[in-house]
Amino acid sequence: MAKILKRGFSMEYRILEVSSQKVVESGEYQGNKYTGSVQIKAITIEQVEGEYGLEEKEMIVLFKIPTPDDKLRSFNEWLRKYDFDKEPLHIVGGIPRDSGKDSYQVTSYLNSDEVIQLNTGKAKVS
Repeated sequence: MAKILKRGFSMEYRILEVSSQKVVESGEYQGNKYTGSVQIKAITIEQVEGEYGLEEKEMIVLFKIPTPDDKLRSFNEWLRKYDFDKEPLHIVGGIPRDSGKDSYQVTSYLNSDEVIQLNTGKAKVS
C-alpha cells in the first residue's frame, strides 16, 4: 500500500446511492500487502444519443474504505443500515483512477472509524 508523504489536496465525494457492497479482508497479492476494506459501488446513468438513437451510459465508481479486519463486520453492517434517503454518505479521497471502460476507483483517505465520525459525529465502531 502506498504511503502518502504530502497531501496537497483532497476531494470530498457525496455518495447518493449504493449499487453493491462487499468486504475484502487484508492480504497479499503478487508480493504486495493490502489492508482490509469495505468496498461500495455507485453508478450514475446518463442518456446519450448513440448511433441507433437514445441509449444509457453507465459511469461506475468503486469506493474502497480501509477497514481493519476486526471491524469489517461492524462497519459493513453500519453501511448497510445507513439512510441514504436522509443524507448522502461523505467520503474523502483522491482523484479517481481509471479502472477500464467507464469505471473508476477511489480509495478513501479516511478509515472506517473516520468515515463514521464524518457522517454521524458519533462514537467509533467497536
